Amino acid sequence: MALITEAEAGKKICPMRHPGEDGFVLCCASGCMAWRWGEETPDKPHRETWWPETEDEAVLRGVVGPDRPDGVPASAVWMPVTGSDEADDHDGGYWHETAGEYDARVIAVREGRRGFCGAFGTPAEES
Repeated sequence: MALITEAEAGKKICPMRHPGEDGFVLCCASGCMAWRWGEETPDKPHRETWWPETEDEAVLRGVVGPDRPDGVPASAVWMPVTGSDEADDHDGGYWHETAGEYDARVIAVREGRRGFCGAFGTPAEES
């Protein structure tokens, strides 16, 4: 028995569930009470942020923003500065990755997490 991802587990035959019409039932991984995680939950990554090279207040508060430097993806969203400096409640003045790109990175990190069927013990130590 080895640590496997949920996608890999979904291709294995479950020895505990009653057979279906075709004679077997596939593993439902974390949907089963016997599933055990063999690895800690990975930390949720931070949303990627890129800062401009200018400090020009008018440019930073602009809807369009400054010229995009090398290394900032075309899909990154400009967040103009909002709020006031006097009250120290301002935010923005940077690009950040889209919500869809961020969500995809979070899913990719979590999909790599591995576990095992705990119905028959624990996996042997991998060397």
